[in-house]
Amino acid sequence: MDDEAIQNKLKTNLQQPEHFDPAQVLELLETMGDKWKLVWEELPTLTQFDQVYGSTGFEAFIYQSSLFVRSAVSPGIYDWEPTDNPDNILDWLVENPPFECCVTVADLYMHARSLNLEASPWELFILLTCAPEDTDEGDAEMITSTMVPVGINDAVYLGRALESWGEYADVIQPYTDLLLLFAERARA
Repeated sequence: MDDEAIQNKLKTNLQQPEHFDPAQVLELLETMGDKWKLVWEELPTLTQFDQVYGSTGFEAFIYQSSLFVRSAVSPGIYDWEPTDNPDNILDWLVENPPFECCVTVADLYMHARSLNLEASPWELFILLTCAPEDTDEGDAEMITSTMVPVGINDAVYLGRALESWGEYADVIQPYTDLLLLFAERARA
């Protein structure tokens, strides 16, 4: 199948109520090789993910709740690794922060995962950095009542993440929103 045929197939499919399933997308990506962005540009991908990771060196996108990651197997040879498991997507997001300034947020999230979720420095970070409309009404009171005191180790991770957020909120906030989105999907 040549490039024009694939483009026509994409345009025709997107005009229909049902889109490609992830297996069909994977087949198209493998067919296109280095021209994979032609497929990505025509798909209704998760815009929030594209905004965060689009300008980084990652070759990845999310389509219909499936993460597609292109990685080098050897020089000049690439392979696509799709997953639709929300836990795996969340792990990928944490292990692959889009920018250096997001590493402290990923570190805080990883540290908080090992703690009691009700007394998590991650929840305090969310309370401090998210807009009030982004949290449930009872969250602030519940979180602050369970957060005191914050341990020394927790404070180190929390402080680093807050410092990064203070300098790069425009980059970190969308990344944090992605972590929250997939953490919620993983709990469902």
